[in-house]
Amino acid sequence: MFIQMIGFRELEPITIFQVYLVQGAIFSFFLLMALKVLKRGKTRIYRIFSGFYLSICIGFFINFIFVLFLIEPLVWFLYLVTMYFLNFGIVFLTVFTMMLRSGELSKKRQNIVIITFALLLIGMFFIPGGLVINQKSDWHPIYSDSLIIFFLTVISISFIPALYNSIQIYKTIDDNRLKKRWRYFLLGIIFVGMYGYGTLITYKITLGVIIIPYGIATFILMLLSSYFLYYGMAKNF
Repeated sequence: MFIQMIGFRELEPITIFQVYLVQGAIFSFFLLMALKVLKRGKTRIYRIFSGFYLSICIGFFINFIFVLFLIEPLVWFLYLVTMYFLNFGIVFLTVFTMMLRSGELSKKRQNIVIITFALLLIGMFFIPGGLVINQKSDWHPIYSDSLIIFFLTVISISFIPALYNSIQIYKTIDDNRLKKRWRYFLLGIIFVGMYGYGTLITYKITLGVIIIPYGIATFILMLLSSYFLYYGMAKNF
């Protein structure tokens, strides 16, 4: 009770399991993949690719922090910051595939794409009544239709070009062995999309019965997407 009075949340065992064990495992795996990518090289293309993993890691790390609080404005802000970085990571896949497909993407164009997407995502903070997360919602996020449409839009803006570019790259590969490897990258991209769109569906369809199965599916999708993307990239470039 005293902990709650000073603005800190008394965590239930299920919350500890979901946030610090399950999501902690995803955080650790993504961080490992980022380090493996950077170990392969410090060139621009590797830094861009590692940005996907590092952005996701930042999002999960902030999530580890905000679940400890019961201060509504702080929780609201940190939750959206978490979602910002989880969604921001996809743009690095878009830029990465653009670089591979074009052969040479100028830093200016690269920065324009990244900065434009970064500014676009800030819009989530200004949607009236977009997110409710407080004591009345039992500190579970409730999305308005406007916020869901916003997320669907920004996910599509980054996911669809990344998928399209990946398919076009696949068509240009002549070596059957490399082509087979690139299929894993394609699967990784698809799993990222399934995670993004699937998460929004679960927020819209607030049926408690699907939370645990989807939590398991999310864990599997995140780990597989992380590994398949790295495997497809590492074996081809």
